[in-house]
Amino acid sequence: MKKIFILVVIMLTSGRLSAQSLELMAGNEGLFADVQYFKPLFGPDYRFSIFSRTRGTLSYANKPNILTAAYFNYTFKYGVGVSVIGSLSSSNGGGGAAGINYFKVHKALTAFILTAVEIEKDPKYSFFSILRYQPVLKGDWKLYTSLELYTLVGSVGHLASVQRIRAGVDYKKLQFGPAANLSELGPTAVYGGNYGFFIRREF
Repeated sequence: MKKIFILVVIMLTSGRLSAQSLELMAGNEGLFADVQYFKPLFGPDYRFSIFSRTRGTLSYANKPNILTAAYFNYTFKYGVGVSVIGSLSSSNGGGGAAGINYFKVHKALTAFILTAVEIEKDPKYSFFSILRYQPVLKGDWKLYTSLELYTLVGSVGHLASVQRIRAGVDYKKLQFGPAANLSELGPTAVYGGNYGFFIRREF
């Protein structure tokens, strides 16, 4: 029942929104695609907002992994707020979490940071952040840099960490350049890396 509820919430939310960005990455280990939204729910401000994403990886060994997640956020003064999260994963099924977030846009810098705990008998704790820096270079050209971090720990210790790094340029909301998706899995942090090229479009 919990999984069905989470799926319905995500489907209803996705139906009301249009994609804010679409990214495709080709690397030495596989393909990566990411669709994201980050929009206010009521009015122009971000007091009530949603961050939603659907991302998928397909290794050249034909091992797919798909995740859909929706983050419902309420922001107080100074960018600090609370979040409720629902997610569905092809590897881990459904899940729910709640946490504290920080959201700030300052000139060319955008930051979204979230610390959360999964709602289950054996809770897991996560840290998630997206940092983007996009200063103007000249005319319609901007620098585009993005750093995404995710770490999950549980009662057995470290479970997973992910770092997604982008460093390129932006021309009229079309971004492209070199990219790296790095991961460390399990208590012993088994390393994985996918290095390649990304292209991203904002709408």
